[in-house]
Amino acid sequence: MKEFLKVVLYLAIGLAVFVSACYIRGMYLPEEHEIERSVTIMAPRAEVWNAIRDYQSLPQWYSPVTAVEKLPAENGDACYLEMHKKERVKVCEHVVTQGKEAVDRIEEEVFQGTWTYDLQSINATSTHLTTTEHGRIYSPWSRFLAYQFGLGAGLNSFHADLKKRVENK
Repeated sequence: MKEFLKVVLYLAIGLAVFVSACYIRGMYLPEEHEIERSVTIMAPRAEVWNAIRDYQSLPQWYSPVTAVEKLPAENGDACYLEMHKKERVKVCEHVVTQGKEAVDRIEEEVFQGTWTYDLQSINATSTHLTTTEHGRIYSPWSRFLAYQFGLGAGLNSFHADLKKRVENK
């Protein structure tokens, strides 16, 4: 019995050291980041634009979003609350150039920042979309997880889901 308790104690100490090391590592990672992802979508620019700007339809095609609730506008920008499985994300959209460029301001518990969409027509039936994330992750633990498992995961899944939705329409 004593040997079993020793093993459990060593495992608990090891786990505590590991978790502490991850947290400390996160403290030394930068709070702010910028990442960019691009994708070519076989659809006209207007169709891609409409899919990105239609927040009410997000739960139908963007896998992390389970529901969307419209919020009051802020400074003339439309705002929405995206319900995800484990969190709620406030997004306010600002159109820079209709049909070509928009900025979404994102506010959640551990992340704040923007996604900037730039759509370029390749030809009449295809569009090149570049999305740039300017973000800030406040929690050292969340920073560690984001940097360890990929800062661009959200952009990657958004592009993949958007491409499926628009191309398979």
